Amino acid sequence: MRRADAVRIERLALGLPEGVTLALDTVPPLRRDSLAGSLRVSGRLIGNVKQTGIAASVIGRDLVARGSSARALQASVATADFRRTDAPLRFTLDADSVHVAGRAFEKVESAGIGTWKGRRMSAVVRVRQDSLVSYAANGEYSQPASGVHVVQLDSLRATFDTLVWRLTNPTSLRLDHGGVAVKSIELRSSSGGRIWASAQVPEKGPIFLNVEADGVRIATLLQTLQRDVDADGVVSASALVQGTRALPTIGGRADLRAARFEGRRAPDVDVTLSYRDRVAALNAVARDSMGRQVLSGRAALPLDLALTSVKGSRRLDGPLAGQVVLDSFSLASLPLSSRKFTGVQGKVGAEVRLGGTWREPKYTGRGGLRDGAITLADIGMSVKGGTADLSLVGDTLRLDSLVARARGPIRASGTVDLSKPSHPFVRMSASGEDVRVMNQRRGLVDADFDITAIGPLDALRVTGGGEMLGGYLALKQFRKDLLRVKSPGDLSFLTVFDTTAPPGDSALVALARRVPRKVALVADLTMVIDRGNYYRNRPDANTEFFTGDGEAVIAHIDQRSDDQWAVGFVRIPGGVAFFRTQPFVPARGSLTFGPHTDAVGIVQEIGERMLWEAGRGWFPLQMVTGGTSKAPAVGLESGTLFPIRGRELNGYLTQGRTSTSLIQHATTSLAGSESWSGQLGGLTGALARRQQGATALGVVLHDIGTGTTKEYGLDAFSVSPADVPPELVYGKTGGVRGALVEGGRYMTTDRYMAGQIRLTTGIPGFRIAQRFGTTYRIDLGLEPRFLFRAPEELGITHPTLRTGVFGAFLTRSWDF
Repeated sequence: MRRADAVRIERLALGLPEGVTLALDTVPPLRRDSLAGSLRVSGRLIGNVKQTGIAASVIGRDLVARGSSARALQASVATADFRRTDAPLRFTLDADSVHVAGRAFEKVESAGIGTWKGRRMSAVVRVRQDSLVSYAANGEYSQPASGVHVVQLDSLRATFDTLVWRLTNPTSLRLDHGGVAVKSIELRSSSGGRIWASAQVPEKGPIFLNVEADGVRIATLLQTLQRDVDADGVVSASALVQGTRALPTIGGRADLRAARFEGRRAPDVDVTLSYRDRVAALNAVARDSMGRQVLSGRAALPLDLALTSVKGSRRLDGPLAGQVVLDSFSLASLPLSSRKFTGVQGKVGAEVRLGGTWREPKYTGRGGLRDGAITLADIGMSVKGGTADLSLVGDTLRLDSLVARARGPIRASGTVDLSKPSHPFVRMSASGEDVRVMNQRRGLVDADFDITAIGPLDALRVTGGGEMLGGYLALKQFRKDLLRVKSPGDLSFLTVFDTTAPPGDSALVALARRVPRKVALVADLTMVIDRGNYYRNRPDANTEFFTGDGEAVIAHIDQRSDDQWAVGFVRIPGGVAFFRTQPFVPARGSLTFGPHTDAVGIVQEIGERMLWEAGRGWFPLQMVTGGTSKAPAVGLESGTLFPIRGRELNGYLTQGRTSTSLIQHATTSLAGSESWSGQLGGLTGALARRQQGATALGVVLHDIGTGTTKEYGLDAFSVSPADVPPELVYGKTGGVRGALVEGGRYMTTDRYMAGQIRLTTGIPGFRIAQRFGTTYRIDLGLEPRFLFRAPEELGITHPTLRTGVFGAFLTRSWDF
């Protein structure tokens, strides 16, 4: 709750929605063998040998005992002569922050006086639950004979904010050797509610119990039970029990009106119960807000509801009879609330009949769903147009057909064998074509699938496979604390990984299987990933991934032992990945999955950025990524014949052509560098060192950009050095002021749009990239550009020409 509240305040500070608010529903249980706190007991003896009085007190702090607790406790008892049973005895009790039986109370107070000669004691009890709820009672307890207990209530008051319940007249409760007698007790509320009860239930002989309740609000009951549930409604009920304890007769009714749960209107319900000659008859009717009957049910069950202990089972021999009918019942009217799903809709019609005996029950029925819809909140999958037909004949539940759409069609069918009700056997199959299985900010995925489930519920085996047709995944943000920069020779993917299972895995699996589960899946699934699937990590990467021809990733899930693993590898052929604000295009790479539980993915990837240097020509600057998915590492190296020292490679990060240009700003002989050296020299080196300020600014703003992408829905954000001629090294555009700021968003999985600005005066720019399948790609845009006009203007402090460059490129890709 503390973490949730901190997140809520943070989101409010950022102007975001509050999200989910957690509330403590019940008091956490305490171990009954826990003992803590401190007690101080003191007392005095007053009087003489013939008449000795006593005054004692108890003070406790932070007490925990027998599963209950109290922050503070004070109690006292006093009498003029503790040896005389007719001497008055006075006591007081005061406790703060009391937790008892899972209930919490701010304060408990009690005071009383009495004598033990007649075994009689009177007391006043006050309980404060919170600022809105409190209770008070005044009464007397006596024990006139052994085994007889009498509680006399003179007054009783329960306050729930502005609602008050009061006892209308004094009443009593008598327990006599197992018999119960309740004198007429009546409670009335300030809103017109009423609770009345009267009972005479002796150990032997005829019994009588009558209970009535009218206008009782569910919200009041929930406050009494200390349940933080958004529900309300008005309940009325009555019950009359007569006959004997061994053979009672029961008649009762209950109705629910104006019920609401989590802000939704629930149907009105009427229930009647009749029990006579050891047969219970139940009837129920539910109506929607328009008064139309949507549910009716009836049942006649042979049961022994005796109020005494029964030898054997309370289920008696005899025929069972029952029927439940749903008539166009709207699922939207159900008070369903879950973080797992939303938007439940549809009309349900069903009829189920019960026959046979308890030993061999017989079920028949049929049901149907029309216009069903549901949205899975975790993945954003929206299923609409659901149509299903079920039938129940004998001991087989059959799903004749289920058809729905989640962009593409979904179909399912199968049976459930109920010949052993405690061990049902399932045979099901499901398939989907072009189904949108994820649709949210964390990803958008379309897939085909075909799966089969066979077996009992405690070991349901699921087999089949799926194919990711296209989309993107952005499941996790990039954790910069895991990124380690190393020299390429030290990267772990150049070593051998041990993929054998740890020695303790088999022992853990065997230990977990000792605890049986009622429902457990054992799944072996095959996943094929097509071209056109991307992994996005705002704002660091948008890389394509797929499985090659004849390749697949095999996943294994065993819920009986929590054993989960995957085998296979996924190729990483292209896209873009940013390192220190500079884009690198993945040339080749893969993510390999290990074949045992908790195995980490092995990352191997090489990204390239093409550079031009006078006297050297074009050469690739390579970003090598290796290690594991939990702790990746990167390094830089050059694809040149003569190696470049690692500390010089950072300078080359400030060089490079823009996305809508085929050339990089070259230089004159005045700014050239020595071709055999790996170091940047002359004006080119001076420009690289000056533009490192823009790179540093980009790294700082990158962290801000991570939050910016979330706030404004951007998928990419970068600050890169200006692409200017080396002769402008001393101009304003050769440093931070010439840096190019770009923010973009993927409008679809194949279309990217971005805007560009400079930190100095100049025209803004834009960029659009569109893919057509996996073969063709078009890039076009207008980029701001700073040009060096004439050699005689060397030494100027600002560029002589500020313009823009339009570029459009059509690219065709081949795999080899």
